[in-house]
Amino acid sequence: MEPSLVDAAEVASLLGVSRRMVYDLASTGRLRCYRYSARAIRFDLADVEAFRQASRVEVPIAPQCRPPTKRFRAADPGAELQALFAAHGVKPRERPPGAQ
Repeated sequence: MEPSLVDAAEVASLLGVSRRMVYDLASTGRLRCYRYSARAIRFDLADVEAFRQASRVEVPIAPQCRPPTKRFRAADPGAELQALFAAHGVKPRERPPGAQ
């Protein structure tokens, strides 16, 4: 039985990567290939599928997160800051007229 051979562009579209990545995978030996010359390189579809399966990673399911806590809001947001200034003996600057 003759293997079904495809070129790097077809492998790239099957794997969802660039052709350069396919050539890099072949040169490092991670993806098996048939090299007929320096420019002629072909890949067996069975080897491509084997690579896909070997590259599969199971992602663990994240533990259930607790709901966000409610934040305390002071009735007067500046009151807390004024209390902090008073506790440290710091007198805040007066705001110029018309400033918010």
